[in-house]
Amino acid sequence: MAQTAARRHRLPGGELAVIGQDIPIEDLVIDEVPMRVARPGGPAETGVIVLHQGPGYASQTALWLRQLAADGHLAIAPLLLHHRGEEAVDPFTRFGGDLAAFAAYLPGDDEIRADFTAALHLLNNEDIPVERSAVVGFSYGGRAAFLAATEHPVSCAITFYGNGIQYDGYQGNEGIPPLADRAPDLQAPWLGLYGEQDFLLAPGEIDDLEVTIGKAPVATELVRYPAAGHAFDTDMVFGPGAPSSLNQDAAADATERTRTFLSTYLGRDRTVTPTETHPAGEIGHDTATGRTAGSGLRPMARRTTGRVLARRCRRRRRSGRSTRRTAMVTPSERHASTRQTQYRARP
Repeated sequence: MAQTAARRHRLPGGELAVIGQDIPIEDLVIDEVPMRVARPGGPAETGVIVLHQGPGYASQTALWLRQLAADGHLAIAPLLLHHRGEEAVDPFTRFGGDLAAFAAYLPGDDEIRADFTAALHLLNNEDIPVERSAVVGFSYGGRAAFLAATEHPVSCAITFYGNGIQYDGYQGNEGIPPLADRAPDLQAPWLGLYGEQDFLLAPGEIDDLEVTIGKAPVATELVRYPAAGHAFDTDMVFGPGAPSSLNQDAAADATERTRTFLSTYLGRDRTVTPTETHPAGEIGHDTATGRTAGSGLRPMARRTTGRVLARRCRRRRRSGRSTRRTAMVTPSERHASTRQTQYRARP
């Protein structure tokens, strides 16, 4: 049954926005893989595959499907837990908060590969080739988005707080190994969005991930939110009495960055030079993409780009200095006037 209920999301300052309230979400089955699909108002020339968190399809997934469809993309979310005969599961009810037991339950990479390939088949049936497709994933799905970008020439990939890329984040499940050694295989520009208070990451893991993505042959960018934790863009509670995971400022910033990243790379020539990291207050123009680095981005996040970081790390290792290098990103005046409308569907 199609889902047509509006999804409301609270923006910074308390404003409520309704996203894609008239966009239905269809149920489809492609290659025996159940999927949820949201279509734009007109013909779609681009597609985005959304990979949900480990607990399964949720309101967060539906929100993104409608947002992406409102932005003009054909948006698809394969239901990854169909391998376990379920759409979603509550890890605390089912596993009592035992992360190892939950990890062992999750489908492994071979199963996720089949689901992703089925989603690509659907896009191909809609005359959208892989080169005009992108992938956005969250947590467990964020790691899977990174994996997909090492195996398919998608236009770009975006990972929200994906544990299990740098180090083993799913101990007890050999089918979900760490992916750090796959960074040189990335075939598409990659954006990572991480909260520094993420309890699912090991100490220093984000620092090490910054170095790892420097080995990629494509543009990479890692954004860190100092005050945010895991699942910072959705209202989740990790255990009885725990506070909500939602960090509204980080959520708003990450959503804007995601939409900008998709707009920059989706369906365009991917032979780009990674944007240089600019110190606070500086603006630089990337002639390959036409983007202005340092504009329209918020000061509460820090960002680095992969190749730049790798070069600096090598120089710093030789000199004996610290390898960590990040830069504060300076906002533009334009951002201040648009931040309250970024979640609204386009008319």
